[in-house]
Amino acid sequence: MRMNNNIEADVDHLISSICSTPEYQDYMKWKSEISGDPAFFSRVNNIREDYFRLYTSTPDEELSDAALEFTDRYEEDCQEPMIYGFLQSEAAFCAIMRQAMDRLMTGLNF
Repeated sequence: MRMNNNIEADVDHLISSICSTPEYQDYMKWKSEISGDPAFFSRVNNIREDYFRLYTSTPDEELSDAALEFTDRYEEDCQEPMIYGFLQSEAAFCAIMRQAMDRLMTGLNF
């Protein structure tokens, strides 16, 4: 099934609006900086993947201990300005995306 033309145009507008936010622009700046070094980019992606797994697959009763273990494991890495800057910019961008999705889903009563 193809998307309605009006919805498609509105989604394109939403994408354009998101791309113009400072959070997205900052995220893309950091992403561009770290992607220049494939080994470094891979290292950062490993941290991101572990963080994602931590918060999506750890049972609530184990989350606190798992979060402390994660912090200990990556403490030194996250003190590097490039890694810290990228992760902070990604977190800020993800926050506005969550807000947009929450608003969309609430508005649709979904």
